[in-house]
Amino acid sequence: MTLAEIVENNIHQIFSLQDRWEDEKEYEDFADYVKAIRLILQPHGYVGVRLTKKFTITALNSDANKVKIQIGKGGKVTIDEWKPTVDRTRTIKTPAEKRSGVEL
Repeated sequence: MTLAEIVENNIHQIFSLQDRWEDEKEYEDFADYVKAIRLILQPHGYVGVRLTKKFTITALNSDANKVKIQIGKGGKVTIDEWKPTVDRTRTIKTPAEKRSGVEL
């Protein structure tokens, strides 16, 4: 099932959560809303699910693609998916190399 299909199948629940948060944010714990969104996405293989108070959802799928779902006012939903690129190469010099000016 695609992310768009997951969102479409659960859109009423997501909108309901968003509306309720807007009405009850002074009284309710936001962590309960995060749990509810996780229950929608995790059975479909999405991990690292995060939710902002403006109802932007981010997660990683099983292909390590990052997904972002923005729930806007008036029923507007935007879904983005991309492969994060991370350059983890870095040169670390020991204290002796720093003093001697030796390049690695």
